[in-house]
Amino acid sequence: MHLNEAGKIYMIGIKGVGMTGLAQIFQGIGKRVSGSDTAEEFFTEEVLQKLGIPFVKGFTIENIPSDTELVIYATAYPEDHVERVEVARRGIAQLSYPEALGEITKGMRTIAVCGSHGKTTTTAMLGQALEALSMDPTVLVGSRVNAWGTNARVGKSDLFVLEADEYQNKLRFLSPTGIILTNIDWDHPDFFLTPESYREVFGAFVKRAPEHGWIVANRKDGESVRALEAVSARVKWFDPEAPLPELAATKIFGAQNRANANAVIAALSCFGISPEQAAGALTSFAGTARRMEEIGRANGLIALDDYAHHPTEITATIAALRGQYPNHRIAVLFQPHTFSRTETFLDDFVAALKTADVAFVTDIYGSARETVGKIDGKALAAAFKNGQNHYVPFSNAAEMITRTLFPERAARVEGLPTLFVTMGAGDVWKIGKEILWKSLKL
Repeated sequence: MHLNEAGKIYMIGIKGVGMTGLAQIFQGIGKRVSGSDTAEEFFTEEVLQKLGIPFVKGFTIENIPSDTELVIYATAYPEDHVERVEVARRGIAQLSYPEALGEITKGMRTIAVCGSHGKTTTTAMLGQALEALSMDPTVLVGSRVNAWGTNARVGKSDLFVLEADEYQNKLRFLSPTGIILTNIDWDHPDFFLTPESYREVFGAFVKRAPEHGWIVANRKDGESVRALEAVSARVKWFDPEAPLPELAATKIFGAQNRANANAVIAALSCFGISPEQAAGALTSFAGTARRMEEIGRANGLIALDDYAHHPTEITATIAALRGQYPNHRIAVLFQPHTFSRTETFLDDFVAALKTADVAFVTDIYGSARETVGKIDGKALAAAFKNGQNHYVPFSNAAEMITRTLFPERAARVEGLPTLFVTMGAGDVWKIGKEILWKSLKL
């Protein structure tokens, strides 16, 4: 059954951020959606509940409604997954998440925001700017957009803005009209075994933009320049370091966010929108979840959460926060994401985390992608070799960090105020909330 013909859709892995956004889009165009996922807590649960989209925790064959017409599954769940086996037995049509997304892009003017770093924020910025400019796009973002309270919006125009994930080469399913390439920095070594193979997937993707379409890319990123060599004559290059128009500059801080905003301004120019108009539209941007997001304040402590899970992202986030909070001690709790990434970039993670005043490392979050590996959080902490870093088990992290940072109330009050940042793609944000609660009792 074709995606357009299916009225009743069941989604395996529905709490994944992309899947939740897709569910919202399906609901918005009149389809009935339900799904299942693990018992692990995600922010998307609140989104699904608010939308009235039913889901169950845990996977069993009884979960699948008898009248299901189409199943969409997250790529983390292979053919031998218990629910996918049952779906095949019943003869129900199946599409992977990227295949379903690709089907949507064929019927819309699609702007795909891709790249290693900054694509979530860039997608959200562009989506909100187009909304402010009354262009009414449908938007799918890899995190909750604070202004919307969810990670997607359903518009009435034929314009579709999406965050495009390169992992497993999901890009090959998309049919973009416009492409924003933020940067290229080798990642996902479990799938892309070399920097060259990683760069090549972007080089192939930009060729999917039609002749009447457009490509926006970072002219100061050497890997992007190399990847786009074959289509360089078609590229509208943006300067990531260009000063922002005053209206936008008042809302945006940090070098990465300045680069994101410059990418959006360049993309909007492809619609005939001036930099001044674009800057005005960007003032509506109110950030996204887990991107330097403030969790709360108590007794001289400011708790933030950030999705940084690559050495480049950690370094950029800490630098941005130093500029924004110059009189604060910066303490970081990092939860590595995947064993392969931690092993491949071990020395780079050490160098990045050393830019904080105090760094803690907890257990590796393998997610559904990896359950075991050759390395663990203790090994990353041990690689520091100078006592600046502390390993804390996830189960006791809040208690150990609180004792280390604030050995006694007087020392904390008389010292520098502390900026405590949880970093990682997993559920490390829970620790930040717990430490904030503990600080209220100090």
